[in-house]
Amino acid sequence: NLEETTAVDNLDDILTVPGVDVLHVASGDLGQSMGNPGPEKVRALMRQVVPRIRAGGKFVGVGGNSPSDAAGVAEFIKLGANFVTISAWGLLRLGAEDFRQRVEAAL
Repeated sequence: NLEETTAVDNLDDILTVPGVDVLHVASGDLGQSMGNPGPEKVRALMRQVVPRIRAGGKFVGVGGNSPSDAAGVAEFIKLGANFVTISAWGLLRLGAEDFRQRVEAAL
C-alpha cells in the first residue's frame, strides 16, 4: 500500500521490487501522513502517483473515494486506476435514496 509520503518518496524503488504487482493508494492514510492538508491536496498527490505507478508497469487501486463523487472516481480511472475502493455503506445509501425518490415520484 502506498499510504505514506515516505512510500511516495520511494516510489521508483518500490516499482522495481520483484513480485509487487499491485499498489493501492489510500487517501485517508496518505492525507494523515501529509499532516491532513485537506482532500484537494491529497487528491493532487494521488493524481501524480497513479500515472507513475501505471508507467512503472504495475496495477494501481485508489481508495477513500466517495460514491457520490462519480467525477472524481472517473478521473482516477482515466489516470490509469485499475480498481477503485468505495464504501459499501455509501453505495447502499445512494441506492436507497434513489429508490425512495423513484417511489415518491410514482405516488
